[in-house]
Amino acid sequence: MTINSLPEVLTPSNSDFEVIVTAAFPPGDRKVACEIPQKGADGSGWIGGKVFGRPTIAAGCCTFQMTVERANRANVSIFADPKWINVLPLSVGTVVRIAVRGLELEDIPKAPLTLQKRFVWREGLVVHMKSKTGEEVFVNNFAAQSRNAVSTSPGPSVVETLNASPSTVPMKRKRTPPPPVQETSAHLTTIEHSREELSVLSNESAAAPGPSARMLVDPRGAPSVDESKQANSDSQNPQSLPSPPPEAAKSQPNSPSVDASGSGPATVFAEERPQDVAQQAPRHSHSPPRPPAGKMEKKKKRRKEPQVDPAEPPLRGRAAKKLRLNQERRQRKHAARNAEPDTGSRAQSADFDDDDELWAAAEQDIPDELFNEEVWDQPEAPEVRTIDATQAATTTGVERPPQNDESEPEQPALSRNVKKEPEDPVASLRTACSTQFGKYIPLIEVQDRYRGNIMGVVTSLPEEKTTAKGEYMASFSLSDPSNLASNGLSVTLFNKAEKAFPDPEPGDILLLRNMMGDSYGAVGASFKPWQWAVFHVKTGKVSTAPANTLRHLKADTVELQRSLRLGDWWRDLASSAMSYGVDPAPLIPAKRVREHKLISQVEPGEYFDCTVEVLHGVQNNNSVYDVYMLFVTDYTHHQSMPPTHGSWCPPKLTEVVLPVELWETANARGPTMKPGEFYTIRNIKLKWSGSGYVEGKMVEGPKITKLDEDQLEGEPHLVELLKRKKEWEARANRDGGGHEWPHQLMEEAEKDHHFNCTVEVVHVSPKDDFLYLYVTDYTSRPDLVTVSPSIVTPTVSADRIVRISLYDSQVETARNLEVGDVISIRKLRLHQTGGEGRICGRLGGDERLIMKLNPNSTKNTELRALLKRKEALHATQSKPKPNKKVKEARAARQAKATDGTERQQASPPELSTKAKGKDKAVANSKQYISLADVKASDTCPGVFRVQARVVDFFPDDLRDCVVLRCTSCNETIPKTRRMCTKCDDAMEDDSFVRAFYQLCFRIADEDGTTLDVSVSDQRCSVLKDLEPEDVYEDEDAFDMLVARVRPLLGDLLEVSDGEARRRPVSHDEEGSGGPLLDLTVGSWLPEGESDTAEPRAYIILNHSVCAM
Repeated sequence: MTINSLPEVLTPSNSDFEVIVTAAFPPGDRKVACEIPQKGADGSGWIGGKVFGRPTIAAGCCTFQMTVERANRANVSIFADPKWINVLPLSVGTVVRIAVRGLELEDIPKAPLTLQKRFVWREGLVVHMKSKTGEEVFVNNFAAQSRNAVSTSPGPSVVETLNASPSTVPMKRKRTPPPPVQETSAHLTTIEHSREELSVLSNESAAAPGPSARMLVDPRGAPSVDESKQANSDSQNPQSLPSPPPEAAKSQPNSPSVDASGSGPATVFAEERPQDVAQQAPRHSHSPPRPPAGKMEKKKKRRKEPQVDPAEPPLRGRAAKKLRLNQERRQRKHAARNAEPDTGSRAQSADFDDDDELWAAAEQDIPDELFNEEVWDQPEAPEVRTIDATQAATTTGVERPPQNDESEPEQPALSRNVKKEPEDPVASLRTACSTQFGKYIPLIEVQDRYRGNIMGVVTSLPEEKTTAKGEYMASFSLSDPSNLASNGLSVTLFNKAEKAFPDPEPGDILLLRNMMGDSYGAVGASFKPWQWAVFHVKTGKVSTAPANTLRHLKADTVELQRSLRLGDWWRDLASSAMSYGVDPAPLIPAKRVREHKLISQVEPGEYFDCTVEVLHGVQNNNSVYDVYMLFVTDYTHHQSMPPTHGSWCPPKLTEVVLPVELWETANARGPTMKPGEFYTIRNIKLKWSGSGYVEGKMVEGPKITKLDEDQLEGEPHLVELLKRKKEWEARANRDGGGHEWPHQLMEEAEKDHHFNCTVEVVHVSPKDDFLYLYVTDYTSRPDLVTVSPSIVTPTVSADRIVRISLYDSQVETARNLEVGDVISIRKLRLHQTGGEGRICGRLGGDERLIMKLNPNSTKNTELRALLKRKEALHATQSKPKPNKKVKEARAARQAKATDGTERQQASPPELSTKAKGKDKAVANSKQYISLADVKASDTCPGVFRVQARVVDFFPDDLRDCVVLRCTSCNETIPKTRRMCTKCDDAMEDDSFVRAFYQLCFRIADEDGTTLDVSVSDQRCSVLKDLEPEDVYEDEDAFDMLVARVRPLLGDLLEVSDGEARRRPVSHDEEGSGGPLLDLTVGSWLPEGESDTAEPRAYIILNHSVCAM
């Protein structure tokens, strides 16, 4: 049924508003909204939160999101008439409290931070809303439904009577001492008159109930007519219940009484008094009314010793002592009362006698364990008596959920003859405790990703220190009955301010709200609103808030009661240990240590302890921070480990290597950790790296401990590590060798993969801190870097020579090598270099990776294969090639003859020797064009042949003709750096930076026309086969560059002391420059330029010096 009628609405202007709202939403009945989708709704209690987002109203449905516990959001839908929905102050931030009654759950799609059920109200609604502007409204649709049902009954309902406005219910009058016996008649008249006044007041309140009576009607538990009449009695109204009259009916059974009108005597009948007042007494009533005077004597005769249930175990300790004292006190009072002959005096002491008996019965119902004489000033204060569910529903007007009583008969209300079994306070500490600020769970239940409150006994002194981020940190250990057998719960608090931490002593109770759980304990992050308070058990007081902090909480009653029970439990535990002669110090658990784990067992974001073997270490000098990279292993594989391709790492070990960043004090410890050593690392963190793999992070150097594999006593983790290492080595050797790489030819090797090879030394070029080693295995590979022509031999071409850069200890080994030596190289890696994508070798490290071989050995199969390839190549190149030279000579003679015939036909008949020479030059000049014609040509790209000489060049210093440029961002890199700070990865060996030529000539022909041409292209014959990287790094290559350009530049170049620079311009003379050159010049249009003569660029393709 959809809500189609406007329910009653209350605002703060109503005098009963606060009373109604408090009764409708008791703090103890609040439910956790996050638990309702899993546990379901039983129709009792209420949920609360704040409106999140803008509500929507459409088609008779109001929908909005409400933030609830644990930062979750609940989707709420209310089907109703828009008339009353518009009354609700629905806006962002409005505080909402909704009764669970009538709640329906509907499935919705999954969404982050959103409950998986929609909360829907269709049949009715009880809600209280208060907006941020102060607008406050309470509505109850069920009250409107129940009003129609209740109005059909002849009299007022029980709920209307009980929930009448306080202004319509008479105040409870105080007890007055009973009058003397001789004034019994007047006394009875007064009693009757008061009774009639109370009846009239009760009927008036029932006939005209205020809004509070209507708002709390529960249609599911509407009382019957008989119950209404019984509830209408003044004895059933806890607010108007008068004190019972004195006991005088037995002595004067026929005493006349004056009625309300005073017209005649009236008799007080015992049947007019209720008989079961004790059972119907409300919760706050401490002195239930007495039975009628006519039956008092029978009740006294039955007043014997309290009967104890035979099935109930006998009381022991303090409870048995209290029962015995109460019985003795009652016996003394009974004897004193029987000794008095006067009935009046007996009636005077009746009130006090019955009250004592009632209090004694109440004392028996209170568990003895809840009394704490050291804390409470009144240890014998009675506990408030409880009532059954039926009476509770009648008193509050809210129906309680039915209890499962099918197997057991309904138990009567507790009386003084039936004693309740005491509750175990320790057992209650092992269960959760709900408060208005959330739930406190036992410490043993704190797990990873828990969000909530905790409370426990402090078992360690606080340890405070400063973190690497500049935050303050304090750590404690907490215990309660649930985790006493363990080392306690470790609690770590972080804060930006120093004076915001609790300072408890061992044995105090620490209360913490809004804590987060992790795999190690509980954490209060500095960016979270955690709060604390300390209950000092010795003084029984709660700590006061320190200055300049908002993290101190104010404990409520439930929290204080649980703190008291925790303090009593801990004190009893310590006293029991001392009474048996046990040192109480072991009750405080030792400091908890982190769990020792294998790398394969750790989740990212977790701190742990581990035992590892060091494989490699390198200082990261390119980082802004000082970080040392350490590579370790425990011979277990994590699914997110990064692949490792370092030359120090065996192939079979690449999947079990973990990189670890060492920061701060651990960074200084890194260089001392050598490969092959074993260490225990405590408090290391596993985290995600920027490349999507896991890596370790270590900050504290003192927590790194070196282990000795010869001293295994007390080191079980090292023993297990050595076993795993031995198993790995056996498995790797069985599968083909764990420390050996495949032996491959140069033409078979893959780029960026390690391999072994057998080669012959072709050339050795030592440098300052490294060395170039040129080798060959007599196999061809077209993608090798270009080598100097001086290295190329007739038998070994450039495509068979591999250049290897040697570093570290490999340099000293290679200095002793000579050309022609045959060597074996292990763990060689080919990598790309240069702008053309060509490859070369790289080898480093402190291991012995180069080994000289004996060429006469017959056992080395790789060596014999190399020598066979060498012999086959020599045999192929030494075979005669008949007719080749003959053909070349014949072709030259034919060309010369043809050229001579053409010249003879073009020559005039009579020419002198001088003229003949001049005419010959003119004839030859027909092959060339002027530089002016080259500039004016429309052909682009084009090829032209000219005769010109070099008159200038750039740069002035030939050492600057090689520049470094990043091939990724095309930026020129200073020579002080070898890597691009924008594009290169500091942890990788490869770089985007490559060396390029930047050399230009200015040529001039006989007409004086000049043209700037480039000699930097790879097609240029001037620098052909001379790599720019060699010129940049090798002095021999630079000398070769100077030797090539010096004949072309003539007197423009000055060479001295290994340097080559341009002669000063002031020293230039007319006609200075290089010799006349025969040049083939090419033109091209740079990218993005218009096709005109101005932006064209020119390059020398071929050159030669003209014969004089």
